[in-house]
Amino acid sequence: WNMLKGDGEVEFLFRSRPSVRFGRAHSVRWSDDNKYIFSGDTTGSIWIWDTENQIQLAEVRAHKDVIHDIGVAGTAMFSCALDQTIAAFDLKRLTMDGGKKKKKKKKIKKDKIHVHEPTVFKAKQINKNEKYPYWCVQPTESADLVVGGARKLW
Repeated sequence: WNMLKGDGEVEFLFRSRPSVRFGRAHSVRWSDDNKYIFSGDTTGSIWIWDTENQIQLAEVRAHKDVIHDIGVAGTAMFSCALDQTIAAFDLKRLTMDGGKKKKKKKKIKKDKIHVHEPTVFKAKQINKNEKYPYWCVQPTESADLVVGGARKLW
């Protein structure tokens, strides 16, 4: 929504393709440069949306359960989830050819919304809390330190 226009107008409208299954969005975050939107879902995946081209750019498989929060600092993305973990992903990988392209199936009728196949990546798990899930995560501006909140700050 662009809140500077009257009562607010829809600036970007993203939706998944019928062939892509993902849970409902549970957390949403902009990149520092406003080029990407990150949405964490109930299946443990983070979907990366390219706002300039208005496409689903990638799926990052980060967790095994509901994503509670996403933190972004420069090219570093961190997430925490109900599976009691914090995961990290280097956004520079988006410009490399390191992800897995989804296998092409039979010819699917494509229209303007359904023309892009997102690349699938795997995030690296960096911490697991054996007692409680993390509810929030926030990196410093340089991404050298990350704070995660469960019942205590870590």
